[in-house]
Amino acid sequence: MTSRVLTCLLLSVLCALPALGARPVPAPAADGMAMLQRVDTARVQGSPSTLRTELDARQAKAPKDPMPRVYRAFLALPSDESFAEFKALAVVYPENPWPHVGLGLVYVRWGMLKDAAAPLETARKAVPGFAPALWADGLRLQAEGKPAEAEARLREALAKLDIPRFRTDLALLLAGRPGGAAEARALLVRSVKDWPEQPEALQVLSKLAREAG
Repeated sequence: MTSRVLTCLLLSVLCALPALGARPVPAPAADGMAMLQRVDTARVQGSPSTLRTELDARQAKAPKDPMPRVYRAFLALPSDESFAEFKALAVVYPENPWPHVGLGLVYVRWGMLKDAAAPLETARKAVPGFAPALWADGLRLQAEGKPAEAEARLREALAKLDIPRFRTDLALLLAGRPGGAAEARALLVRSVKDWPEQPEALQVLSKLAREAG
């Protein structure tokens, strides 16, 4: 762990300490994923600073609520800053699954797949059946080269919460597997209808449509 990460982690923990006495309720899966969709959209549109300003205002209004900090960390993912923030929040709010999900996704993005398993398991234990944790674990399994296990996990997440992000990631997995094109195309059609700001999904959907004739 670099000195920069350690410094960020220390500052993040110190910032969180005033909230130690409060146990705010974590954001529901649907609400949190809706914000993550906004995060991804802001990146695509080149406007992350606007969303960051909004989250800063939310944090100032409710300083004991960790969720604006969680969302800001997702906005910075993957980075030393996001790693330190997720790590600190996971220590202060161990019952909140979101920092654990974020930490797992940082590890996945960094290619540290063995390290990703533990925080994602912690998230699933904190809130059994938590769809975002199942989704993130599906991405981990996919990165590990376990497509069958990844598909099962992504389907489990989608069965619990039918949202564009989960449809897209399942579709992208199926699109690369024999016999998966038709279902992948159907999932992507629904996904981009509800969330058009998905460049990769649109590209794959276009490719599948051409191949289908």
